[in-house]
Amino acid sequence: MVILVAGLCALSVWPHAATAASDFPNPGWERVDAALERKDDAEARRIAEELAAKGDPEAINGLAVLVAQGIGGPADPRRSNALLEQAVAAGSVGAKLNVARSLASGPDKSQWPRALSLLQDVIKEPKLAQVAYYPLGRIMTLGGHGRVSERQGVKYLNGAIKFEPRNADAQFLVARAFQNGWGGTEKDSRKAFTHFLAAAKLGDERALRYVGMARLNGDGVARDPPAALADFKAAAELGNVSAMIDVAVMLAIGEGVSADPALAREWYLKAAGQGSAHALRGLGAMLFVGDGGDVDPLTGRAYLELAIDAGDKLAPQAAEQLFDELSPSERAAVDQLKADWLKAHPVPKAD
Repeated sequence: MVILVAGLCALSVWPHAATAASDFPNPGWERVDAALERKDDAEARRIAEELAAKGDPEAINGLAVLVAQGIGGPADPRRSNALLEQAVAAGSVGAKLNVARSLASGPDKSQWPRALSLLQDVIKEPKLAQVAYYPLGRIMTLGGHGRVSERQGVKYLNGAIKFEPRNADAQFLVARAFQNGWGGTEKDSRKAFTHFLAAAKLGDERALRYVGMARLNGDGVARDPPAALADFKAAAELGNVSAMIDVAVMLAIGEGVSADPALAREWYLKAAGQGSAHALRGLGAMLFVGDGGDVDPLTGRAYLELAIDAGDKLAPQAAEQLFDELSPSERAAVDQLKADWLKAHPVPKAD
C-alpha cells in the first residue's frame, strides 16, 4: 500500500490518506507492504529503494514518504522533497498530491498557483479526487481570487470534511465560511459553532478560541461567560496569543470570574512576550496606574510606547490620557526599558 501523506512538511493535524497498490499499478510494492505489516521497516525501505531505482513514479513517491517519516532509516526531509519532485516529473499522481498539499499548507501564497496546477491533475483521478478537496478548498477560499473561487472552495471544503471528518483545519475553515458568508454561503452561527467545536475537539487552538468567543457572546450557542473563560484558558495554554489576551481582559474586568487584575497582568505579560502589541498596551496601562500591583509609570510608559511604535490603534488614546512630560533622566530610563524589552522579546506587532 502506497501511503500518501498529506503535507509531508506541513500541518501535523492533516490526516493521512492511503490507496491500495492495485489502484495505481506499482509492481513489487506489495513486498513493501508485507514488510511493513511484519514490522520489518528496514526491509521495507530496502525494497522501496530497489523499486524506486527502477524509475517507477509511484515507487519513487512511496519511497519519498518512507524517507520523510523516517521509516526503515533516518528521516531526511530534503531527500524526501527531491524524491517527490522526481516522482512529479515522472508523472506520479500521488506525488503531485503530496507536493500540492504541502504547498497549500504554507503561508507563502506565491506557491499556491503551482499547487493549484498540480491539483487540477489530481482531481481528474477518481481514486484521489476526494483527497484533493481539502487543499483545493483551502487555496480557493483563502487565495483572494473572488467570490466565484470562494464559492467553489467552500464546496470543496464541505466535501473534504465528509471524506476527512478529522481534518481540523477543514472544519475550522467551514466554520469561518458559515460565520462570514464566504462565497455566498448563508451565514449560520449555529452551524459555525458546530464546526468550530469539531475543530476544537481535534486540537485546533484557533477554533477553541472561537468556541470561547461564541459562548461569551451567545453567538450560535447559549451565552456562558465562565465556560468561555475556560475555553480561552485552554486555547491560551496551547499557545494562542489572542486567547491569552481574552483571559487577561476577562480577569481584569471580572467577566465570567471574580476580577483578578494581578493574574490579568500575568496573562498580558505572557501574550506580550509573544510579540503582541495589544498585550503590551494592556499591561502598560495596568503598570502605569497600579492596577493589579505596584505602580510603575516608567515601565508602563515604555510598554505603551512600544505598542504605539508597533501600530496598535488604541495605544495612542491610552497615552493621551496617561502620559505626562518626562524629565531627561526619565526619558533615558524609558528608552532603556524599551531597548531591554526588545533585546529579550520578539518585535511587537499590532493584532
